[in-house]
Amino acid sequence: MSADRIEKPNRVDVPLVVLFLGVAFILLFAKSRFFSIVGLGTVLGVIAYVISVLIRRKAGQVPLRSATLGWILKCAGIVILVGIFVADHGSLEQIKPPLSFLFFYLLFWLGLVPVYLGYKLCQRTITPFEHTDKRPPVVYLRSFTDDEHSSFQPQGWYSGLSGIKPPLALFEGTGWDRRIPKSWFFLPINPIRIIKLLMNADRYYADDLFASVFRQFGPFVAIGRPGEVLPTPGSDKMYVVDSQWQDVVKKYLADCRVVVLQPSDSAGVRWEVEQVLHGVPREKIILSMSSFHRQPQRYEEFRNWVGQQLNVWLPAEIPSLPQPCLVYFESDGTLKVQPVLYRPWFVWPFVVSAVDAERTFGAFVRRLESPSLARSI
Repeated sequence: MSADRIEKPNRVDVPLVVLFLGVAFILLFAKSRFFSIVGLGTVLGVIAYVISVLIRRKAGQVPLRSATLGWILKCAGIVILVGIFVADHGSLEQIKPPLSFLFFYLLFWLGLVPVYLGYKLCQRTITPFEHTDKRPPVVYLRSFTDDEHSSFQPQGWYSGLSGIKPPLALFEGTGWDRRIPKSWFFLPINPIRIIKLLMNADRYYADDLFASVFRQFGPFVAIGRPGEVLPTPGSDKMYVVDSQWQDVVKKYLADCRVVVLQPSDSAGVRWEVEQVLHGVPREKIILSMSSFHRQPQRYEEFRNWVGQQLNVWLPAEIPSLPQPCLVYFESDGTLKVQPVLYRPWFVWPFVVSAVDAERTFGAFVRRLESPSLARSI
């Protein structure tokens, strides 16, 4: 649930602000009522963005959340995307190729931004121990740096083309100061991905994927990153002050149905690893090793620490496997490595996730449904 309780101040992305204000200035004088309204909305959106960055949010403070506002922004984004094709372009028609192609591509991004912000505003937040779902919780522990960063989905150009990999990394992660990776900027805006965001059905990041698998067993909960402006998708986030987060973690672990633990090399997560391996029955634990995929040095340091401190020796081959993997304990205490398995490539454009959840999580999930494990829970 925690990587590091130190809050890093958010920074205004000046190049991004200049870019969008430049587009807004052109739209305001486009001699088209529709695009003038879009330009005004862009100016107001940039002002709201700058204010949200400059206002310092404290640990324990719940981020902005409103399903109503979220749907309004989603609808506004769709109107912009449709209006690009059907509205009167006014003086924008005077922009000649290739500048016209670049400019209208930026307009598509203006439509996608409110859709994505609306998606984030629709995420659920909770007060610790007051979830409406009274079943034992599924607890998600990870580094905050993994939020909207760690993923089991396939990479590459086809993943982006088919709508699996996000074309928009503008709000990737919980910080506002992330830059847009240049390789993603030129990916097409896939209509399938827009539909996923509209329906709150995105599955790209690990958090989203785990939520879709484990919510059938109980509320999927995690501590949210201190100071974030908008809640990150996936788990139901709760926000606690620095002096309370360890007590909250211990109480949730004492009454959990499952623990989904994504280890990393931060001090906060190592404390959580100790709590889980010392205090939670092994059959309830599943480890997500995506943070160490193709990171042999980091993994070996973590593996040695776990072995020496907790007498649990993780498999050595994990960072060199072709795909990210999961690890869980068999009934006899041995470790089982489960690589992430994918659906056939030709169905990717028509599904919310390329990961075959049944084949990847099936063995662990079926154990949760067994009578013997149910009695232990």
